[in-house]
Amino acid sequence: MGFSTSAAFAILGVCLVVCIDIFSSSVLPAASELERSYKKLEDRIVERANTDIEITNVTKSPGKPYNISIKVENTGSVSLEVKDFTVIVNGTIEDFDYNLPYLYPENTVILNITNLTYTGLVRVKVVTGNGISDYETYSA
Repeated sequence: MGFSTSAAFAILGVCLVVCIDIFSSSVLPAASELERSYKKLEDRIVERANTDIEITNVTKSPGKPYNISIKVENTGSVSLEVKDFTVIVNGTIEDFDYNLPYLYPENTVILNITNLTYTGLVRVKVVTGNGISDYETYSA
């Protein structure tokens, strides 16, 4: 009974060391990655909660096709990259030009869209890079 007991303890000891090695090399890095993911999610939630915009004016040029200028004000507390905005006119994503690369809090930016042919009451939606949006309508 002396040798078999020692051999069993040795086998169990080696198995325990292997299990600890597997745990430390796979589970711990995954837990660390999960923690980083939750931190990024928390940062996005805080940024989204502090983001707000308002379309203050939509100006239409005469003629057909026509151009519009959309004046957007940052009423939140987060600086926004204008290149990340999306402008939707009557359900269609439109390309646009802008006069400032960043929209700082309490500032405005002008978004210009050219060659539009919509008629009647037209709905404009501006969406920021993190999903906050505002709507406005104009008559064409």
